Amino acid sequence: DLVIDKVTGRLFERGNYHKLSQILLELINNKEERERYGENIYKHAKENFSSVALARTQLAIYESVLRDYYDKKKYDFVLSGYYGFKNSGDDAILESIINSIRKEYKDARFMVLSRDKRETKALFGVDSVNRFNPISIHRAFKRGKVLLSGGGSLIQDQTSTQSLIYYISLINYAKKLGLKTMVYANGIGPIIRERNLKPSREALENVDCITLRDPVSALELERIGVKSPKPIITADPVLLLEPLSKIDEEKLFERLSLDSGREYLMIATRRFGKFNIDKEIAKVADYYNKKGLPVIFVPMQIPKDLKMARAVAKNMETELKIIDQRLSAREIITLTKKCKLVLAMRLHSLIYSASAGVPMVAIDYDPKIKSFMEYLGITHTIPLNEVDSGKIIGTIDLVLDDVKKQKKFIEKRKEELASLAYENAKIAVGLLEND
Repeated sequence: DLVIDKVTGRLFERGNYHKLSQILLELINNKEERERYGENIYKHAKENFSSVALARTQLAIYESVLRDYYDKKKYDFVLSGYYGFKNSGDDAILESIINSIRKEYKDARFMVLSRDKRETKALFGVDSVNRFNPISIHRAFKRGKVLLSGGGSLIQDQTSTQSLIYYISLINYAKKLGLKTMVYANGIGPIIRERNLKPSREALENVDCITLRDPVSALELERIGVKSPKPIITADPVLLLEPLSKIDEEKLFERLSLDSGREYLMIATRRFGKFNIDKEIAKVADYYNKKGLPVIFVPMQIPKDLKMARAVAKNMETELKIIDQRLSAREIITLTKKCKLVLAMRLHSLIYSASAGVPMVAIDYDPKIKSFMEYLGITHTIPLNEVDSGKIIGTIDLVLDDVKKQKKFIEKRKEELASLAYENAKIAVGLLEND
């Protein structure tokens, strides 16, 4: 501050005119005090508020920026996953990892390998590079301390061998460059092709730490032949995400033209392989619309899931409310809380349902669906190849008949799993501290 009371001048409370009058009279009658204040304020201003002082301050800022820029280990964590593909579940994983680690270590600095580096940077406020650019990856690793591989289902070849090789190559390269490596809350497998077992095993035995989102993944590690490090079973990071505030909730429902006072049945299905279940899902949606439980279709990956939503709507007699805009994970959790039940194929729509404490029925198209439902302790799962509208409706009605008990159970399990999910962040920061 420029004016320091009784050093460079006098201060008084705003509106206290009597005090001001008293100070003015004192100064008028005391020339020596006036001159002392004048000299002091001149010295103080020259030292702290002159162009020279301001230049010194700016120089210190620039030096700090340059130090940060040239710091060889600028990033505490380099994150590798299925990021930048406009997939709600993977965006949610990234958001939760960043938030939980920053809760544990507030100054953590992140570099994310992403398909869309600009969007990732804008959405999450972190540095990001193109996940397919080897030069950018090399630079990120050279300036990183710990590689976090995951979450998600990265170590599997059901998607493709190419995808598996990409992720294990990143692990191997990070170790070669001296980074600590952590497989972060992964779902392991399935690894179907025999030729992929050895490179997967070697990469996983090369990491510093493995945490898994479910117990079934630990069994898959045993099958692959991974002896060490010993995996730690935690839970999916997305279970840590919270819904929006009440004010933001009201804005969301207004934006989506939904009545926040009603309950809904949410559908979050996807296309997979040769299976076409559009007509069966349409019959289910018609049934509950007619019963007075309005149905909303929430795509988890746009535009892929949006195509299915529109195909389902075309096969319906009643109207299907499609959420045709991309929502954040917290927005979907908020929307889910207003639902009576969720029918889902997408893993993270099931996880959002658990986060919101809402009962669910799963269509099992991938081992990760069954793994999560078993870990949660829920048996309402229908294999994709057995899907028909009657079976789905029967299962949903069974759940709705006991909905209060179901909600109570899910809420309790969610708290237990969220506590385990936070362990991932603690372990990651522990790796950094032991660096």
